[in-house]
Amino acid sequence: MQLEYPNGRIEGAAFHNGRFYVSSINMSLDIFDLQHHPPNRLRRICLYAPLQARYPRYPGNPIPHAVACNNQMLLVIVYRGPRQAVILAEVHRPDWDADRLDLREHKVSDLGDYSLFLGRGDTLALSANEFPAIRRNCVYFVEHDTYKHEQWVVVFDLGSNDLERIPHPQEHLEGGGKSTGWLAYSWFCPRRPFLGKQAL
Repeated sequence: MQLEYPNGRIEGAAFHNGRFYVSSINMSLDIFDLQHHPPNRLRRICLYAPLQARYPRYPGNPIPHAVACNNQMLLVIVYRGPRQAVILAEVHRPDWDADRLDLREHKVSDLGDYSLFLGRGDTLALSANEFPAIRRNCVYFVEHDTYKHEQWVVVFDLGSNDLERIPHPQEHLEGGGKSTGWLAYSWFCPRRPFLGKQAL
């Protein structure tokens, strides 16, 4: 599927109830109806005005991500500070059919057993009940911009607002740091192991 919109780098994309939600770096969010061929764009939402109504002065540089979670469509705003380091994440459950998006209400602080995973252009939600290695009620974010980061993953706890920066795994480093290690751009979640048990 090739779409005329959006323009700019795609930050998040998600499918929900026959619709395709895609957010871009230029702070716009497009909603497409997939019941039509080609898909029909239902609306484009500029996110600057709703964010300015919530924050007269942003806590950082905002980046939007659309995420489908537990039969709901959520909007995650990740704020970056100096050198583009992640400093804050907020999750909203807006009324997508409203004439104007209002981010002053419907802020989500409890995802239940779920956590959200944000990459560059992709998002997903996983349940800690099904995947006990993850922490519940968190936003996991891979560092994938053009700045050098010693961290590999940022984990933001929505309940406590604590932020944990996880360094690159040693096996993927060749000298220490982003410029010499593997870059994390995306998440994937295999439902079963790639390799079965091998005979000894």
